[in-house]
Amino acid sequence: MEIQTFLFWVYFINLVVLVIHEIESAYWHEWKLFGLPGEITGFLILHVPLLGLLFWGLIEMREQSTLGLICSLILSASGVFAYFAHNHFIKKGRSVPS
Repeated sequence: MEIQTFLFWVYFINLVVLVIHEIESAYWHEWKLFGLPGEITGFLILHVPLLGLLFWGLIEMREQSTLGLICSLILSASGVFAYFAHNHFIKKGRSVPS
């Protein structure tokens, strides 16, 4: 398998996992955990450009462009950030307010 094809599928799988996580985070009212304003509406509006950028990056990966590789780095960084942010809140014992 060509490296670009492999990277495309890795990007695709990561994007699917991120979207599933964001669906779950909406269910658990995660905007409250991060203190984001606007409740669910603000949370969803925030995700329109973010997910739009990442899906555009998937197209760019398919085209084997440099922009696609940059988007893949952004996607990777968001996964690393999410991991550390969630661990931080877990260690603090902070839960999502009801």
